[in-house]
Amino acid sequence: MLLAGLLAWGCANTQKGYKRGHETQATQPPQVLKQVYPLVDGLWSGGEPKGRSAYEQLASMGIKTVISVDAVPPDQALADEFGIRIVHLPIGYDTISDQRAKQFAHALATLPRPIYLHCHHGKHRGPAAIGVGAIGTGEITTQQALEFMTLAGTSESYHGLWRAADQAQRLDDSILFDTTIELPAIADIGDFAQAMSEIDRLNELLWICADNDFIAPDDHPDLAPSSIAGQMRNMLRQLEADKLTVQEGPIFEELLIESRDLASQLETQIDFGDIENAMASMNAFTESCVRCHEQYRD
Repeated sequence: MLLAGLLAWGCANTQKGYKRGHETQATQPPQVLKQVYPLVDGLWSGGEPKGRSAYEQLASMGIKTVISVDAVPPDQALADEFGIRIVHLPIGYDTISDQRAKQFAHALATLPRPIYLHCHHGKHRGPAAIGVGAIGTGEITTQQALEFMTLAGTSESYHGLWRAADQAQRLDDSILFDTTIELPAIADIGDFAQAMSEIDRLNELLWICADNDFIAPDDHPDLAPSSIAGQMRNMLRQLEADKLTVQEGPIFEELLIESRDLASQLETQIDFGDIENAMASMNAFTESCVRCHEQYRD
């Protein structure tokens, strides 16, 4: 009966467009949450819910499930208090893997609705992820997903996110309702040292762009400078709650947060073409990493 009900729901909702213009403004709740947009009935995309007031708003919207694609998982305690299930499926700015696409579609097909899917700002990864998931369930077309990303303000510089939506496919029911697909409340982000190594690699790639006024050079046309800075910020934010960060103490945490804030500042400056200040932030970020390495790694 459950499967039949879900299939009936899918048929009833297939190819519905998202709400636009005055309809979006009319249905959008008060702005505690940022960048809140409905895709189809029961599916919302937006920014990170921070604090009690945000979860109160989610509850007022009737939200039953919150999915985070950001580095930081949703607040488990607040979610439990308001009877909301949480799922943590973090992604970067460079792509959405086939496995993540399956998880997004599976989540949209099987979890209680309404569902609120969010990234950090609600502009880039979240709209792409919910679009990929809804294409997978057959609820929207590729064109509708791309239009939704445009509506949400997804940056054109995040080529991998646009490519993921453009290449997403309707998935077979055997995948949509595959009970072996995991939907964790808190994702395993892997080894701390591995994450720091990846941040170092991203920093090196960003310096290649920095030497070209933060434009992808001809021999690396695939690089997206603001996306790389966003990935560094995302990974540093993810490491704030790591047990090793807690073990190292408050000074280490302060250095990590300093680097995170510099990466976030750098991302914004690149987006606005503020090359002079972006270069200053780039230098400050690298110096922050060096200070941390001298104290804790070297």
